[in-house]
Amino acid sequence: MTMKKNLLSLISMLILMTGSLFAQVPNWTQPVGMQYSMQVVAKLMTKTSPVTYSSNPNDLVGAFVGNSNFCQGVESPNPDVMNQVHLTINSNNVSGEIMTLKAYIEAQNVIYTIKAYINENDAINGSNPLTITFQNLSSLGTIDAPIILVAAPLKWTITPTVGTDPITGTITPNTPQIVDNGTNKSFTMKPTTGYHFTSIMVNNLGDTDPEYNVYDETQLENDGSFIYEFENVTSSYTIIVNFEINKYDITFVAGDHGELTKNEGIETGFEFTYSSVEHGTSLEAITAVPSNPDDFSFSSWSDGVTDNPRTVTATHDSTLTAFFTPAGWIPDNNYSLTMIVIGKIVIDNETSVNPGDMVGAFVGNDCRGVASPNEEGLVFLSIGSNQATGEEITIKIWKSELSVDCG
Repeated sequence: MTMKKNLLSLISMLILMTGSLFAQVPNWTQPVGMQYSMQVVAKLMTKTSPVTYSSNPNDLVGAFVGNSNFCQGVESPNPDVMNQVHLTINSNNVSGEIMTLKAYIEAQNVIYTIKAYINENDAINGSNPLTITFQNLSSLGTIDAPIILVAAPLKWTITPTVGTDPITGTITPNTPQIVDNGTNKSFTMKPTTGYHFTSIMVNNLGDTDPEYNVYDETQLENDGSFIYEFENVTSSYTIIVNFEINKYDITFVAGDHGELTKNEGIETGFEFTYSSVEHGTSLEAITAVPSNPDDFSFSSWSDGVTDNPRTVTATHDSTLTAFFTPAGWIPDNNYSLTMIVIGKIVIDNETSVNPGDMVGAFVGNDCRGVASPNEEGLVFLSIGSNQATGEEITIKIWKSELSVDCG
């Protein structure tokens, strides 16, 4: 097996380790009395930009079993041999021990977990910490082709994904992010209008277990977005945000003195309910019909819309009640002049906030304007006329719950 294949096999083995830490000069010593050994020929890169290799004989490269502090080999760059590090790793096992390499950089007084690569480009951009499977009498690297040991902060990749069709929402940034070991990185997620969060899965294994779901609706920002921050990153992660389309319940109700029809009048009823309607769905037209057209007329829906038949596009839960008023309470509205009356409807000393109640302006039997109270109980009554002054206006109140003209 060639050195390149050996190295590719070695660097494919990832371990999750702590990042760089400030340290005193480490007490790494070469072990004695061990039966077996292998060789590593390398160069120690101390900076990736600009690329810098150590020539300091006080810098150290040490080999350790796994995450232990037991040193099984230590060496420094040798100025007499092209500043290469010729490291002998010892063991009492002929093969199989997993070795981790660390570097001590004197100028920084820092110990780093080492990354290893065949060429400079991989060394600068890669993020794999190095582990070595010990094999007696084997070697890694040569004098002519030393491996590169990178003594620099590890870098990790955080990969963001929208779990379903991306139009359901966004995540920012939306491309894989290279993050220095021990640093923080935040992502902002937001559903598209008409969608909502179902989960935000954060892990390093791609699990969908609920324990990885970090979404908390109490932490939403004012604009409906959610921000998640990775703190002290020491491994690669995925963050997958899942959205789902909103579904609504929409009910049409016929008020007193009326009923509803749909399917072009084929189906009749006093209430039609549509459940779990997806956002943006257009419902069939509903027509409000007075029970006795000679005495009553449709006036409006409870949300103030006067369209009849009524079509609705689902954007929220709603109950729409059709209101009917006595015949003749529909103004002509073809008047050249108007005046505005702002007031309240007060019946039995209570201010009405019922959108089914109405106030009407009349000249004789001619209706000149109608209005219903808003949520604050205010009525904005527009009265029409073709005369600049002089007409006497009679104001009447219709109490829907009593179905009476209150005069």
